[in-house]
Amino acid sequence: MSDWMSAALDKVCPEINGLIDDFNAGVNTRIKKEALLEDIMKMLSWAGLASWMRKANPSVCVYMSNRSGAGLDTKDVNDLLCKIVTEKGWSTLACVKARAFEREPGETEQYQFNLKLVEASDGYLAPVDPHEPNIILSFSCSHTVAGLRALAAGCKSNHEQLAVDGLLNKEKVLDMSPSVRAPMEDGMEWTVIRALVRKRCPSLATLAQFAGNADHGTAREMTKTQLLLQMHGKARMFSTMHTGNWKASVAADMERQHAALQGGAIDLAEFVENWSGGQSGANLVALDNFSKCLPSRRDIKPRDFAQLGRVRLAQGEEWIIACVKAMLSSPAEYEHGGVSKLICKEDIDSMTGGQKTAVMAAVGMIRAARAWVSSCTSAAVAKAVDDFEVRLVMHVHRKRAKSRLSFKTVDEIGARFTNDVRTAAGTLPTQPSPFRPATAESSGTAPASRWMPFDLSPRSSSARCSPPLKVRV
Repeated sequence: MSDWMSAALDKVCPEINGLIDDFNAGVNTRIKKEALLEDIMKMLSWAGLASWMRKANPSVCVYMSNRSGAGLDTKDVNDLLCKIVTEKGWSTLACVKARAFEREPGETEQYQFNLKLVEASDGYLAPVDPHEPNIILSFSCSHTVAGLRALAAGCKSNHEQLAVDGLLNKEKVLDMSPSVRAPMEDGMEWTVIRALVRKRCPSLATLAQFAGNADHGTAREMTKTQLLLQMHGKARMFSTMHTGNWKASVAADMERQHAALQGGAIDLAEFVENWSGGQSGANLVALDNFSKCLPSRRDIKPRDFAQLGRVRLAQGEEWIIACVKAMLSSPAEYEHGGVSKLICKEDIDSMTGGQKTAVMAAVGMIRAARAWVSSCTSAAVAKAVDDFEVRLVMHVHRKRAKSRLSFKTVDEIGARFTNDVRTAAGTLPTQPSPFRPATAESSGTAPASRWMPFDLSPRSSSARCSPPLKVRV
């Protein structure tokens, strides 16, 4: 490291950390995030620790702490590109706040993170090239550049106006919005911050992503799974610095940061406290990974998270997480205004009541499925596990939808899972499947099963949860 850079880091970074700490602590309530970030970027530029450059889009990966560790949200990438093309057009002015960190030489962890994002996206994100020179790591405008890369690569899209046969079509898009051609082909202009600043100022990227992404007229609220992850991180920090329960303090802090969460943060805290998956937040990470790969994602009301958070289901956390996955991916028959209506209070009460035996049997199946494919690391196998869990939830709570496969027995669900894993992995794991293969008799009367059979008798006419639907055969 040169003497001038060492001196600049020693002078500027403590000042930046102090400004961010004061802002987070509420010391200066008059300054806004955007103004604070602009001041910090000026400090870095004057000190020679940040510089402007144009970068080809394949040279831009996302910083792994972006979106509270989620990196990119596949649906947001898809939706943002559609909004730019069909409503706003390309605006260079809207992207003047495109910012990124240098990647340190030999820093493979960032590349591996981006590789996993692409694999998990199931074709909605463009591939990353490990041999691409001088990669930078974006922490604002990340979804914008990801959309351009997806367009150039002809990735999948759920927006018919941009696609042909489900794939983004450049000719179609450029005919609608010619202004997109230049940034797609020539790249974007970025302010790139030295890698050592990232180490010295670990909170800078978090500040920047919230302050710098409300452009192109497409400001996006964090998803519920991202809010859960952020709350979990704040709860851990609170617990290291204070005694007592964290919920009230962290909920108040979250509501100050997210206007749309007013009155609902304490409900999310109920869920985080009971079902986060420990210090690592493993359950919340799993939910966010599931959520960000959905081409169409449902919202979940905070009160629904609170009700799930209060379920006393010892040794059954897998079921709660599976229910949230099912709600996030609710079929159209069980959503209203984009909000899931799949699991209602009656269903939640039944988890510790009349359906507890069935629920715990399904938990056993989930554990067996996860153990069976534990050596498989592909995103396709992970999706097969997610589908399996969602199908069990739909089955136990008697939810039927025209757009979903319907199963008469849990044996059929297990057999379908075995086939899905075989298709996804190309070959089955070395251990035999824990689920029996489907038989002819399984399409009629439910055969005996080593798993607890579920009662599929019709609900009483007083049940209010499920709309009357025809079962898809």
